[in-house]
Amino acid sequence: MVTVDKASPTIATQLKLVSDNSNISNPILVGTSLYDTAALSSSYNAGGTVTYRIYSDNTCSTLVSDVTPGTNTVVAGVVPNSANYTFNTAGNFWYQAVYSGDANNNGATSLCTSEPVVVTTPVATIAVAPASVRKTVLRTWSTP
Repeated sequence: MVTVDKASPTIATQLKLVSDNSNISNPILVGTSLYDTAALSSSYNAGGTVTYRIYSDNTCSTLVSDVTPGTNTVVAGVVPNSANYTFNTAGNFWYQAVYSGDANNNGATSLCTSEPVVVTTPVATIAVAPASVRKTVLRTWSTP
């Protein structure tokens, strides 16, 4: 009898901006929407499912949101993207993808620390003109 071991795939992920599908560059601003992508390597005709979650700590233990898409089935090794998520508060967040495995493949989990998201609030700046410019403007607009 010949025994064939299951493949032991790895799962690699990449965060993308919903606005233009480009890779993110930290920091992002509050109000930005992202989605996660994943790819399996070293799998054999992978089926099963994938789940995506966002956490507020780099050990992926404090769940912020489950962003698993409605259809999360892996077909022939092709992994669906996560659902979109809009960050409405500033802070540090981490995505994680988990592949369930199937009859031919062991499960796989992405490293929590591989997908950090730093969300910041916009900074408003006010430029004040020097006093000499302010006087000139006031004189120009003053009425006799």
